[in-house]
Amino acid sequence: MNDLEDSIVRMSWDKTIRLGDLISSWVEHVGRLEADAFDYRSAFAWVADDLIGALYLRDILERALAAMEPADRARIQPRVLVADEVFISSTEDDVSGLVRAFAGRREQETDWWWGRVPREGRIRDELEE
Repeated sequence: MNDLEDSIVRMSWDKTIRLGDLISSWVEHVGRLEADAFDYRSAFAWVADDLIGALYLRDILERALAAMEPADRARIQPRVLVADEVFISSTEDDVSGLVRAFAGRREQETDWWWGRVPREGRIRDELEE
């Protein structure tokens, strides 16, 4: 761990998290979303609310990255980009706006990850209901 990953990020008015833990959480959420796409019959598979929670985490992470000096962002961003690439590869463009509609978000107020939907699985099925 480096000092930068020990930086504190505000998640809400009363909740903070270490930057390294926030990045790890995004990585873990993406891994879980990817795994559940192939094992969605499991009673433990995530549902649409879990996807939305993961996307809000990514929003918080993006705000933290945007507030960094460019050199610091360049040091941190590779870990984020790896998880982003996994997320992109396990989802597809949400041309119908299923995710944003479920979350009650408008396109102009969201980043690219809100425009992705799992290719298959319980989350996809729930969003299409």
